[in-house]
Amino acid sequence: LRRGTVGALAWSPVGDRLAAVTLDGALALTADGVPAVVREPDAGDALLDLAWSPTGDAVAVVGDRRTLVRVPADGSGAPVVLGRHPGVAWSVTWDPRGEVIATGAADGAVRVWPVGGGPPEVLHGHGEVVHALAFAPRGDVIASAGADGRLILWPRPGADLRERLRAATTACLSPV
Repeated sequence: LRRGTVGALAWSPVGDRLAAVTLDGALALTADGVPAVVREPDAGDALLDLAWSPTGDAVAVVGDRRTLVRVPADGSGAPVVLGRHPGVAWSVTWDPRGEVIATGAADGAVRVWPVGGGPPEVLHGHGEVVHALAFAPRGDVIASAGADGRLILWPRPGADLRERLRAATTACLSPV
């Protein structure tokens, strides 16, 4: 990664590869322990977070260019912009089923993007930047933490009524 400040690190789901993004815009992936730069530094685009797909075939990255980008993990093919934010995108997580990607942004919203493309579902609840996101292992709940000091548990958008009720009940009963 040369001299770039690392913004985030993540192991692949199998644990055989490591991905890193830098504040100068580089994305590097290891293969057989050897780092390979998949995206060269770009002075105008700090990359702030990344998440592996559950199958390990792609990495989602977000940054200050306000985009969510899906990058093939093997370096083949071009990165695909899945969506744009009205402000800096700070955090990203992939659901365990591989169907959606959630992002958190400077406007305090969580956006849930279909992996195949299309508009996101927007969840409003934070008054400031959403710095961290995580899906529950079953994929039915998204946890978000913001600079406003709040931790919010969201039922996964698009879930059937039974999944939404189970998630809402869990959210109400979980200690914060």
